[in-house]
Amino acid sequence: MSDRPVNRRGHLGRSKYARAYVHIEVGDTVYEWTREGRWRLVCSSMPEPERSDPTGELWFMPYLRDPGLVGEVPLHSRPR
Repeated sequence: MSDRPVNRRGHLGRSKYARAYVHIEVGDTVYEWTREGRWRLVCSSMPEPERSDPTGELWFMPYLRDPGLVGEVPLHSRPR
């Protein structure tokens, strides 16, 4: 699994934290990153997607590296 650009040399690898989580609302999916074990699927209501990249990179990694890929996200109003 090639997550090194984001983790070891990137922000997570340089942070003081030992783990981080990414919650993806689609499928109520949670991935966990640790310094030792890298990224792993913690839970999901959907099957884990196949790695489409030949390096084995997880599908959401490009979005972590470049949030601009998502485009403009509309703001949600909060109920009062």
